[in-house]
Amino acid sequence: MANKRRSNPIPIDYRWWVSNTEVRSCSLEAQGLLATLMCFMAETSIYGTLTTNVKIYKLEDIPQLLGKSLKEISGPFEELRRAQLIMINEHHVFYSPKMVHDFNVRMKRSASGKQGGNPALNDPDSYYSKKGRKLDGIQFKAFNEFWRVFAYSHGKADAADAWLDIHEKYNIDEKLFKEIIRGAQREAEKRGALIDSGRTPIMAQGWLNGRRWEV
Repeated sequence: MANKRRSNPIPIDYRWWVSNTEVRSCSLEAQGLLATLMCFMAETSIYGTLTTNVKIYKLEDIPQLLGKSLKEISGPFEELRRAQLIMINEHHVFYSPKMVHDFNVRMKRSASGKQGGNPALNDPDSYYSKKGRKLDGIQFKAFNEFWRVFAYSHGKADAADAWLDIHEKYNIDEKLFKEIIRGAQREAEKRGALIDSGRTPIMAQGWLNGRRWEV
């Protein structure tokens, strides 16, 4: 009989697995490690992370989960880190961006169903980044204004992650927000000439990460 107590999604989306270039670029050892870790992260208290209510798993703790040595997993684990298939957040917790994103989408859809099946499946007052991080409140409004002014509709979910990174590092207050908006306006104004010259415009994620508003 199926276990009905858990409502977590299946940790490995096979369509994503066979088509994802980052997964395919990894060695078979790294792919096997990723599959095993994703199965463990489907059972932790915070889905998609290597943590429990009482423990945050560090690299040296992972071998005990697998029955392997640190030497055996270090190389493959570093491959996964470089490919950003396993990442570490500001709380020093290892997590799977794919699993966290999928779980956030699933919870959002579930909430939508309880509210009467909103066909848009989107809360009009929030937005989820590519990594599954939620933008809401004043930063949701600020990001939307930046996105409107930047006026290059490519990679919005990636740009949302870059926006949140900047907010965490520098705190996007009113002064910084105005500087970013002025820079975004300048970027939008020169983009036409850039395209006409045969060059590729920078996307919002790269623009934000490069602090181009300071140029």
